[in-house]
Amino acid sequence: MKLSVFGEKFTGKSGIVELMDDLGTALNENPDMIFMGGGNPGHLPEIEAIFQQRLEQILSDPGQCH
Repeated sequence: MKLSVFGEKFTGKSGIVELMDDLGTALNENPDMIFMGGGNPGHLPEIEAIFQQRLEQILSDPGQCH
């Protein structure tokens, strides 16, 4: 079956499925491993400030907004 580019992407591997597979494999191969999961990262105020600054720059320039 020939799929469109969207169809190929939609039916392909997803990052979350691969992450969960990797975490499951790691835990099975080393049961003594401390399982910290693959959830959300902690807040990094310095990085969040950079993101906020850059987003404000983008929003203030109509040429960069879509």
